[in-house]
Amino acid sequence: MDTLSRPSRPRREPSLKLCLHHVGGRDGSRGFPGIGAFEPDVVNVLYDADADCLGQVRGADPQSGETHVLPYCLGEACRTATFKINHDPFTSSLKDGNPRYGGYCFFNARHDYLLCEATRTVETRAVELVSLDHLIQSGLLSAPAPDFLSLDVEGAEYDILSGAKETLRAHVLALVVEVSFHERYRGQKLFGDVTALLAEQGFDFVKFSHLHPPFAPSRAPVGLRGDGFALSADAFYVRRLDRLEVEGLGGYVMARKLAFMAVVFHQFEYAWQCLARSRQLRPPEALPAPERAPRYWHFLKELEAAVARMPARFPRTFAELYSPEASRARFNRPAPPRRGARSGGCSARLKAIVRRSPGVFLWLRTIKRWMTMQRDARVTRFDWWKGPTKVEAVLIRAGLTLQAETLRANRLRHMRHCAP
Repeated sequence: MDTLSRPSRPRREPSLKLCLHHVGGRDGSRGFPGIGAFEPDVVNVLYDADADCLGQVRGADPQSGETHVLPYCLGEACRTATFKINHDPFTSSLKDGNPRYGGYCFFNARHDYLLCEATRTVETRAVELVSLDHLIQSGLLSAPAPDFLSLDVEGAEYDILSGAKETLRAHVLALVVEVSFHERYRGQKLFGDVTALLAEQGFDFVKFSHLHPPFAPSRAPVGLRGDGFALSADAFYVRRLDRLEVEGLGGYVMARKLAFMAVVFHQFEYAWQCLARSRQLRPPEALPAPERAPRYWHFLKELEAAVARMPARFPRTFAELYSPEASRARFNRPAPPRRGARSGGCSARLKAIVRRSPGVFLWLRTIKRWMTMQRDARVTRFDWWKGPTKVEAVLIRAGLTLQAETLRANRLRHMRHCAP
């Protein structure tokens, strides 16, 4: 019987813990960033098809939350398949390496990393593929269903997502998927295919959360090496709020979880939208008692209060700054004079003075820095500008300092263009 045609089980009381599933967890890593004090709120579920590495996964577990390590090989359906153990076990895959990319190479800290060497198969094993939908619907999974799903499975990401459509629709709120721009493994789907599949399931591509090291198309001698080709990256996706179809307490909890994930990934505008959506979904039934609520739950309440107290200031919009006539006139400006064209080559004479007197260069650089500081200081006319804002302070107290720095950097950059 097809797993997608089975009747759905009665919906349980939603778990308040964040359940993070990572497929391809050979080294105990996961696709969700470390969140410090919030780790006790997390359930980590790590899968790997290579049973030999499960002890390594358990021993390398860096997270402080509850962790499950599962020996499943996930795919698009339940069937038997062949798993290739490669020279570099991190490249082990259900798919064969593409010989076209065998000569591609990058320098990895102290050695050259050739794809033909790394993806050379040293052992094959017969494995039983199982779809994530089957695991969830059959009750074989001892852990909660995923709120967050990350995949690093060397070319089989699209296949796993194809076998998880019901799980994506009913449970998953965000994903990090390793995507490829070149067919490094025979028959693998590329970034556009993965994004199209997830778009059908209600997910939007947000950004590349990590670009993998570029590979040069050949192994050149030292001194003749360039930037290389981008072959792959980690792509971050979020559930669209109009596709958050769960009502009542379940939908409220999912919106709050998605808001926290958006904050962790620096997507603050989306986090505010998720919090607003959760207030619309606030159910009549009793919410978790404060003593039972996880830490991120209290953090979101504190964050909401800080956001509500922030003054609403905006830079001017394009239409406010330019009339239609002024917008068209932007392209009719005369060409700027060539540098050094005035005063018989003033730029060239200034450079000659700097070469003869290095102290002049230091003096000019000091003046430039002082002028920049004076320009930036103009925005301190706003009382709330001094020090971190209330929202930034909440993030800093929670240990999310990188997220606070993103807000601060954008505040400094945008605030100088706000009306007084």
